Amino acid sequence: MTVYAKAYRALVRIFEEGAYLSVALNESEGGEDRAKLTFLVYGVLDRAVELDCIIDRNCKSPKPAARMILRIGTFLGKYSRMPVYAAVDESVKLCRELGKSGLCGFINATLK
Repeated sequence: MTVYAKAYRALVRIFEEGAYLSVALNESEGGEDRAKLTFLVYGVLDRAVELDCIIDRNCKSPKPAARMILRIGTFLGKYSRMPVYAAVDESVKLCRELGKSGLCGFINATLK
């Protein structure tokens, strides 16, 4: 499981199930990517309102799974050192990894 999938699962636990941040991170078993996972989860949580505003400007009420993937992709493209094209690519790969291949085109188009 990639660090992006672990971050997705932790964020879903926090946003949708009301889990505590520390509990969700500990359940994600970061391993070697613990720092990257922590940076990503904290970053998305810290900027969730801003990320949602950006997402809402570009698409109408996406499904919860798509919104979470868009949050991660938008955060990666805007606040990490990752180039935008790489953030888009990682988000599309995340869709496939999560078994949500039907969202790949939507995620790709929205993030571009």
